[in-house]
Amino acid sequence: LLQHIMGAPAGRWTRGRGRRTQNWGGRPSAATVAEALPAWLCVMVDALVASGAWPADEPPPNHVIINEYEPGAGLTPHTDGPLYLARVATLSLMSDVVMELHEPVDEAVACEEGTRLGRLLLRQRSLNVLSDEAYRCFHGIRWADSDVVDEGVANFRAADATDGEEVRRARRVSIVFVSKL
Repeated sequence: LLQHIMGAPAGRWTRGRGRRTQNWGGRPSAATVAEALPAWLCVMVDALVASGAWPADEPPPNHVIINEYEPGAGLTPHTDGPLYLARVATLSLMSDVVMELHEPVDEAVACEEGTRLGRLLLRQRSLNVLSDEAYRCFHGIRWADSDVVDEGVANFRAADATDGEEVRRARRVSIVFVSKL
């Protein structure tokens, strides 16, 4: 997977604060799917559906966003918006990180501590799927060199974590699968 990602043409990447991004299937803000996914991503979409991680009765992912995060980089809490089916599957590669979910109020208050609903540990080589109400929450990653995993992390037992474990952040790649309506 990393060979496909890193082997993409330089023009496929765009830069943002602490990360660079590839979009497959078109731009996130565009209402239509502008291009077919490449064969290697189609294989992954088929695997998501075959495994049941993406329900076979829903339109399969047709848009993929690949992010490469610098160590310690975060992501401002946000929602993916109304252009997408209420489901997102994220495959994490190269580094663990803790993602936070916030109440779906509005962007101006999404970062306030009082709006946080929970935290999820995204292990490297793990798949995380948010749907329905969880999908409608603001999701983000705080800027930090490490995260501490404790019982406040909803999936810490399922992710084979220990209470108080420090997760040091390294370069991280995420492959985000969504379906434009």
